[in-house]
Amino acid sequence: MGLSVAIIALDEEDDLPGCLASVGFADEIVLVDSGSRDATASIAERAGARVLERPFDDFSSQKQFACDSTTCDWILVLDADERVSPCFGEAFSEALSSGEAAAYRIERRTSYLGRVLRFGPWSSDRPLRLFRRGSASFGAETVHESLRADCPAPVLRGAWIEHRPYCDVREHMEKMARYASLWAVQERARGRRATVLDILFRPQWRFFRGAVLQLGLLDGMPGLAASVSSAVYAYWKYLALYELSGRGTAPR
Repeated sequence: MGLSVAIIALDEEDDLPGCLASVGFADEIVLVDSGSRDATASIAERAGARVLERPFDDFSSQKQFACDSTTCDWILVLDADERVSPCFGEAFSEALSSGEAAAYRIERRTSYLGRVLRFGPWSSDRPLRLFRRGSASFGAETVHESLRADCPAPVLRGAWIEHRPYCDVREHMEKMARYASLWAVQERARGRRATVLDILFRPQWRFFRGAVLQLGLLDGMPGLAASVSSAVYAYWKYLALYELSGRGTAPR
């Protein structure tokens, strides 16, 4: 009843050491690298991880490949910019002993601008990340991928994931632009189109929801910045989709 950790990575030499150090209790670590040009692969190998190379096609396929490449009965899926709490190993052992479930969601605490956010658009995040082999799989999303379980998935008690998504504002902007483009391609392939109203009003709604309804303002400047970021991301997503819908192309 061992535990495998599945990670995908590309040029993650800054975040990866902390992630790997936090899961030293695991029986196996599998890292799927998609062509890193930095020391990502060597860092993982020195930490005892099994490193596999696979060209990147989309996030869901890459993470499913990582999960399928593990060998233990239980699988924990992490991103390189995440790390588990010090009590995670104990919490996993207790969950295993209880036999309560075959899949678990885990509380995720996001740090932004030096503060762990308690409110706003990045709070109340409990993604499915821990499961017994065969009880969960990734969907068809190319971005904002998520695991889906074929059984009830309670929240794992006594542990959490610490998420440090951006080392600075520049990285935040670059990731936001990349994910917005990927999302637009994904949604256009599904037949979705964007309108001018989407571009005008969705960002405003995202800001109001994050800052006011979800109390993001109570986190001070980091909470306000996260709410603004959510609005800007919505703007770029729907603008990119509008362009792909053929409405943002200049006549020739």
